[in-house]
Parts: sequence; C-alpha cells; structure tokens
Amino acid sequence: MNRTTRTISKINLGLIILLALAEFSCDKVDDYSKNIQTYRTEKDIWLSNDFESPFLKTNTPFNRLTYFEINKNFKIEADILKNPEDDSLRLVTNLGETRTYFIYGLAQFKIDNEGHSLVLLDDGNNNLFVPFADETSGESTYGGGRYIETKIPSGNTITLDFNMAFNPYCAYVDGYSCPLPPKSNVIKVAIEAGEKNYTP
Repeated sequence: MNRTTRTISKINLGLIILLALAEFSCDKVDDYSKNIQTYRTEKDIWLSNDFESPFLKTNTPFNRLTYFEINKNFKIEADILKNPEDDSLRLVTNLGETRTYFIYGLAQFKIDNEGHSLVLLDDGNNNLFVPFADETSGESTYGGGRYIETKIPSGNTITLDFNMAFNPYCAYVDGYSCPLPPKSNVIKVAIEAGEKNYTP
C-alpha cells in the first residue's frame, strides 16, 4: 500500500470514528441498535485498514458503507423444517464457478402476515449461510443478492436478522467469486434492512 493510499485510509478512519461518535450521542438508542451500530463501525474500520480487506488487497479507495435504518420488524423468528437427507445444492457464482453446500433445512416465516421461506445452507463450520435476493435487489441493494450468516441453532427455530444482511465482496471490487442466491431464496418482498448498494 503506497503513501497516498495510507493517508486516505487514515482520513477515512477518522471520519468513521467521528460519525460513529455522532451515532452514539443519542442516549435513547437501545442496546440492540447500539450493538448493530458498533458492528457496522468496526466493519468500516476493518475494511478501511486491515490487510485482508478486499479494498487494501486491490489497492481500491474505501468509502463508508451505507445501510437502511435499523428496523426491529426485520429481526424475524423463523421455524426450521430440517432436511432429513444429506442433500446438497450447487450455487453458481458471479464468475460462473460453482460451489456446493449441504442443505440444512428450510426457514419458514412471515412478513406482514405473508408467508416466505429461505433455504438454509450448512457452511461446514457450524454456521448457516443464507444467500437471498428480494424486491430491493438491483435497486437500493446489490443486484447479486445479499447474505446472512448465523450459528446453527440448537432447536427448531432460528433468528433471521435482516438488519445484519451484508454484501459479498464482489459488490465492492472486481475479481471476487461470490455465490448467487438460488431461485428458492428470491423472496417477493422488499427487505429494507441491512446493507445497501455500495457507492465508491
């Protein structure tokens, strides 16, 4: 990383911290919202400064990520219909490659009293990977869909927190191979929560 890039990163880091302090200045923000704001601030700092960041790896200037306002209505408790078989699903990436995941089950939930479902994929590390697209995809959010990651629950329910939905790296810079959501995970509702389109 050259001197100019380091200077820009330091300026960005300062702006991130100042904006984060402004967000925390409101005493009425609840713990749930504070935790999400903290996560978002830390992610900006990581993307701006860490050598593993896709921006630093590609020597690309970083601009702060943007999000929908935190909406607790999009923190949803879903029922899990577990997959009794060892079925797998092959996802195509934006570069035309394929990746195979085991199907953990199906999350069934309601938004505004309308039923929806998402296929839950086991990433092999005790986590569930949930790629999805919705009515905001290609408009206010990344056209290739967004992701949710969460621990495998112990019971038959799962919390799908769309406020934590995030973009894959290919939404930021070229050269990354990112799985696209399967047709089963394209839901006919606008999920106005989580990360928005990235603007350089």
